[in-house]
Amino acid sequence: MSFNDLDLRELDKDLSPKEKEEWNDIYSSYRGSSILTKRVSGVDSIKYEGNSVSCLVSIDYRVKVLIPAGEVWYDKSAQRPDYVLKSMSGAEIDYVIIGIDRIGEYAIASRRLALESRRRAFKKQRHNVGDIVPCRMIASGRSRCIVEVSGYDFTLSQKDMSYCMITDLRSEFFTGERYKAKIMEYEPASDHLVISMKEVEPPHTTA
Repeated sequence: MSFNDLDLRELDKDLSPKEKEEWNDIYSSYRGSSILTKRVSGVDSIKYEGNSVSCLVSIDYRVKVLIPAGEVWYDKSAQRPDYVLKSMSGAEIDYVIIGIDRIGEYAIASRRLALESRRRAFKKQRHNVGDIVPCRMIASGRSRCIVEVSGYDFTLSQKDMSYCMITDLRSEFFTGERYKAKIMEYEPASDHLVISMKEVEPPHTTA
């Protein structure tokens, strides 16, 4: 039975208020492609479209939301190793629900679609070189980190993040935290964006 054929009123009648809120957010995202912003709980492996794939897992309250590896990055052909996904635990990410198994009590989501939406909104805001923008730490590693700025993912090395020598970036930059970056280059027509975090030192989180 497809999702559209389900009697949601019957299925949801015994849910607690918090459970109903959680499911209503999922339903709204699925129907209207609205963005949900949640934390990554971990990584799991599931059967998806006939293949075994690694997925980011997000559990806001009780419902498991799975984001297949092919739906994590903006460029579907530029996939990253599984250890990168594992290092994203605790990261704050955006996603759009693309499938719901109400009986199985889980949903499938796409971060890629959310990134596309964030990029469109960023372009409408008419940013310029020199602007300071918020960024989110998606994955912090020893020598490199992945940060996201309004739909754009960047892999940054130590020289991009601090004027000081940092032996292990994980000692200063933490997955799930928010920081700031400076726009160094920006060409909206070609989707070209270059940022620097070290230009807004000292690093700090934002509310």
